[in-house]
Amino acid sequence: MIAQSILAPGLGNWMDNQKRLPVMVLAAFVQIVSLLGFLAVAFVLSNPATSSMPWLFGLICILGAVEALGGLLMDVAISRDWLPVLFGKTTTTLNHVNVQLARVDLAAEVIAPLTAGVVIQSLGSTSLWPVILFGSLRILCLFPQCLFFKSAIERDNELGTRKGLDVSTAPKVSLLASWKNFLNHKGSVQLIVLSYALVYLTVLSPHGLVLTAFLSTQSLSPAALSIFRSSGALIGVLGVTAFQLSVKKHGLESSTMGFIAFQAACAVSAAITYALVGTSGSLALLYFFMMFVALARFGLYGYEV
Repeated sequence: MIAQSILAPGLGNWMDNQKRLPVMVLAAFVQIVSLLGFLAVAFVLSNPATSSMPWLFGLICILGAVEALGGLLMDVAISRDWLPVLFGKTTTTLNHVNVQLARVDLAAEVIAPLTAGVVIQSLGSTSLWPVILFGSLRILCLFPQCLFFKSAIERDNELGTRKGLDVSTAPKVSLLASWKNFLNHKGSVQLIVLSYALVYLTVLSPHGLVLTAFLSTQSLSPAALSIFRSSGALIGVLGVTAFQLSVKKHGLESSTMGFIAFQAACAVSAAITYALVGTSGSLALLYFFMMFVALARFGLYGYEV
């Protein structure tokens, strides 16, 4: 997260002035290298004689940052602005396509954790084979992504062109001046940008590293963690479907306000139960905390569509 926060603006500026396919190939290469590094570290950690080496933690952090940056490059290279090119620019069509893509994405998030939990439970949490299996699958999935996008570019060359504007002749503006312009902008743009950013500034994600690490310290089994992660994605699928129905009945603005308010209510409830878990250590309260975190996905994924 820190690496993305620091390097993402510069990477974004660079990517906006590059052709997309080479950026995507570079992103895939970076992710493959980092994933192979993770597999190598997992092999080293499986040996009791070398598992306590302190430098391994630093290496894991570096590989995680590299993989995250590669994922960022990949996400931006295949961002959803290709949808209007392939499906037209009508709001109804784009909304329908976005919903279908969200369903596919969330279905994968439901199936993957359950499968991982079953495999880890079957082979043992200390076995190296689950790491090798899922790491290899992650690497193999990158190749169809590149082939699909290459095919899409061949269908419409506009997808492969640069996304950014030519800023070589634009006047240079310092970072301080940019912030000053932003803060002085009229129309309450600052509040809109800040509020939208804060929607995603959270560790309350069922598949997030921080929350998974916390729940692991509460003696939850891999199977229980897998069910929790899958439930969050499944509730997200329901949220996407419900949002589509709500828009038809109540309109886009009212539906968006309702879903984001529901997410906020769940987040506040999760924060309260988390504080109570810290003071009482109650397992029942921990399950309520997990329930509110999962339910918040209903509002978030609906709002995101």
